[in-house]
Amino acid sequence: SAAQKIDYFLINSTEVKNRLEKHYKRDGIVIYPPVDVERFKTESNLKKEDYYLIVSRLSGYKKIDLAVQAFNKLGKKLKVVGDGPQMDYLKTIAAPNVELLGRLEDKKVTQLIINCKAFIFPALEDFGIVVVEAQAAGKPVIAFGQGGSKETVVDGKTGLFFQEQTPKSIIEAVKKFETMKFDPEVCKKQAEKFSESVFKKNMIEFVSKVVKERSLKI
Repeated sequence: SAAQKIDYFLINSTEVKNRLEKHYKRDGIVIYPPVDVERFKTESNLKKEDYYLIVSRLSGYKKIDLAVQAFNKLGKKLKVVGDGPQMDYLKTIAAPNVELLGRLEDKKVTQLIINCKAFIFPALEDFGIVVVEAQAAGKPVIAFGQGGSKETVVDGKTGLFFQEQTPKSIIEAVKKFETMKFDPEVCKKQAEKFSESVFKKNMIEFVSKVVKERSLKI
């Protein structure tokens, strides 16, 4: 009932827009959240090391355990940045090739993203800002092909989707990724669509439109 009294819903992805229509029977206006893509504009972007990266809170729905299990079997290097309730559990299952780094300062996280081979994103998220940050650094994203990732990653161009949240599906995606090539500049260009300047422009346009409509009604 209260939802019907709201004039406008501004929402951060089509994923949420669909949920809004399903449960509240209301339409929403998608304005993607601002991402600090400027943070990753550095000459270090040309460097690439032989490790995959996850940056996430270590909670159950993030599905980091699935990625750890997958890389245990792959034997490839995986660095995991973040802390949370699953940290102790992940320590018990992680093979030597999987590094659990805990929380790190932003500068260190930025460097890890810039220098990684690819970013792994196994969660179902409404948007997923870190996915855009990885692309801003010129890095492809191997992501679960549902939720916000479908709106921020271009499959085959700026990353690769896996369709099931299972270690097997992640393993298959990583193996396929290893046979492909991705252009860092294409990744960066995709990230620019979600920059702070684009967000400000979209918000100003929306507010201006509403003010004009209300003024005409008055």
